[in-house]
Amino acid sequence: MPRTPLKDRTLPNYTRGNEIFNMVSHIVGAALGIVALVTCVIMGALRGTVWSVVSGAIFGASMILLYTISSVYHGLKKPMAKKVMQVLDHCTIYLL
Repeated sequence: MPRTPLKDRTLPNYTRGNEIFNMVSHIVGAALGIVALVTCVIMGALRGTVWSVVSGAIFGASMILLYTISSVYHGLKKPMAKKVMQVLDHCTIYLL
């Protein structure tokens, strides 16, 4: 599949209300990611295995990153910055 140059990317036609809802809900997701990170690391430490702690930390950190980037993407107004963040937003889905 050929890549689309950044300048040629099209952005979804969300209403301002949709974008505000998306941004706020993803900020909540990032906050819950912090809770998930702390919970996973604590539970992993109580289990006593390094892999439990590491995997919990990776999962929690990727969740925070995903929702933070997504909330920034939905909060931006400038088209070129929004296109860059759209690419990053779609890439972070694969981290989780």
